Amino acid sequence: MPYKNTLLSLFFLGSSILAFSQKSVYDWGDIPDDDLQMTVYPLDSTASAVVLQDNGNINVDPYGKVVFNRYRRIKVFNENAFEKSNLFIPYRERKGADELRDLDVQITTPDGRTRKVKSDNVFTERLSRNVLAKKIFVPNLQKGSIIEYRYKMRSDDFISLHEWYFQEEIPIRWSELNLYSSDNFQFVVIANTNRLFALKDSVENIQKGNYLFYSKRWAMANVPALHSEPYITSIDEYRNFIKFQLRSFNIASFIRYPISASWKQIARDLEKIDEFGGQYNDTLNFKRLWTAFAPQLVSDDSTLQKAEKALKFVASNMKWDGSYQVLPESTLDSAFLKKTGNSSELNLALVALLRKCGVKVYPLLLSTRDNGAMYRGQPFVPQFNSLVAIVKKDSTTSFVLDATDPYLPVNHLRSLHYHGSGWMLDPKQPAWLNITAPESAHFWYGKLTLREDGDLSGSFQMQVTGNIAAEWRSELDTIKTEELLREKFAVKHADIVFDSIEFSRLHDLDQPLSIRFACNISGASQVANDFIYLQPVVDFFILENPFKSLERQLPVEFVMPFKAQYVLDVNLPEGYVVEELPSPARINLPDNAGKMSFSCSRNALGVIQINLRMNISKTTFKPSEYGALRQFFELVIEKTQMQLVLKKG
Repeated sequence: MPYKNTLLSLFFLGSSILAFSQKSVYDWGDIPDDDLQMTVYPLDSTASAVVLQDNGNINVDPYGKVVFNRYRRIKVFNENAFEKSNLFIPYRERKGADELRDLDVQITTPDGRTRKVKSDNVFTERLSRNVLAKKIFVPNLQKGSIIEYRYKMRSDDFISLHEWYFQEEIPIRWSELNLYSSDNFQFVVIANTNRLFALKDSVENIQKGNYLFYSKRWAMANVPALHSEPYITSIDEYRNFIKFQLRSFNIASFIRYPISASWKQIARDLEKIDEFGGQYNDTLNFKRLWTAFAPQLVSDDSTLQKAEKALKFVASNMKWDGSYQVLPESTLDSAFLKKTGNSSELNLALVALLRKCGVKVYPLLLSTRDNGAMYRGQPFVPQFNSLVAIVKKDSTTSFVLDATDPYLPVNHLRSLHYHGSGWMLDPKQPAWLNITAPESAHFWYGKLTLREDGDLSGSFQMQVTGNIAAEWRSELDTIKTEELLREKFAVKHADIVFDSIEFSRLHDLDQPLSIRFACNISGASQVANDFIYLQPVVDFFILENPFKSLERQLPVEFVMPFKAQYVLDVNLPEGYVVEELPSPARINLPDNAGKMSFSCSRNALGVIQINLRMNISKTTFKPSEYGALRQFFELVIEKTQMQLVLKKG
């Protein structure tokens, strides 16, 4: 079919951004006196603002033209809540994606006066390579005011309709979405909800001229605020929302083309089209790339050696442009000649080179951590926004490759690529695979001498591994070694002086990055008469407990497992003794999810020896496990802030 390649290319038009359309409960400007006089939201007295209504209409005509209409009304209780008022409208810049029209904003003050917000208070801001946003500044915003705004969004993208969120960082009194679509287009509805709908109905076979339409309607009432918390993948994954994905559409009379028939069919189709599989299956698309790479190969290279060489070649010769994409924007040779490309172009270049070498390698499609959840049960491509390469070494062994960072070794990905799983595009046997991050580690080994004036001087050796090492190596491309060290070591001691800095194994990417240096830490301790008060842990993996709330609604989701060890020998000034050594401590999280141990002792020479260790081996903790995790970190922080009291004898 001549339209097949075009259709499959449309899989990639859907970029997940927050855009809505709506129909009002109250008409524009029709504000009840009770809302105008409201001084606090009865269901949440702490709320600085509340969305009174958020109404949207999505209309899909028989030709695939999509129109969004949205009307939104917000009550502001505190002028400082304006940033939470969501006067921020993202839209896709790409031609045919989104066309924003008829933006109208007005403010009604508590005394009932209404004024328009002029167009010169509307600014355009770039959020990413293909996404812009209209940011609306409301001058002289008063406490108790009601903000109303409405707009229309036109689009030619009927593949993935924009999602609708019923929940935000401020409470929502009423949120309603209406879908009115030609029967030519059938959508899969993905509902992520933990609340009952206040309204949900559907009407089929609505005759309008020569066409049939259907309508669907969803609404939620009195939705509480959902606040972001530390260490979550993406707050959007936990909001109540609805998403749409095209399931089928009428190509001609009585012909309905299935879009998401199965993962296997999608894999076969993507492997065949020029815009995707053709990039790595057709040598003409990467002829120059291969010619430049081939001389580095030798006949007895193993699979791993071929992968290492290809990864180093692509990452060194093609710079990542900062954008995560699934579809290449040019041929692989064009990206190679430009020496730059998106995540798809760089990692498909790996697939192309390694397949040419006879390696079993496939694209691995992912959704980055900030892009939202993936749905294994719903076969559609727009849920992904990036890809890497996966090599199948044998029937039981595989490893991943990511060329977007020249300092990532084999089997390491950018942190945002770790989202739990990915879809391997093997046309014969596509599969969902669990993708777990390797452990990162941070070690400190120090020998310091404490002087009577409270200063510390001596030497340290540090080692970092995993993604921490990759990030440090990358930063050394743009800053000097001392600048990096000053940013990474003992940051609470501003007057630290470094000397004899030595970085080793800078280019051995699969080895720990090691740093040796001498240092002098002025004012490291407090001196009072015959006493010195010293906090000997001058640096650690974490120095403040991120889990301050007593309870938590959302899971804790670390990117990767990690461990840290701090070992320090402290020589005391002559004539000083420690009044009392701190007690040792040990704590284990349930199911061996984490361990912490601390000891402080004095050897025969009077040297104080400190050893603080911790590790977190599990990356996801349920809300029911939060209390134990919080207590764990509380004890870790307590030991990092432990103080030695020294007295002159």
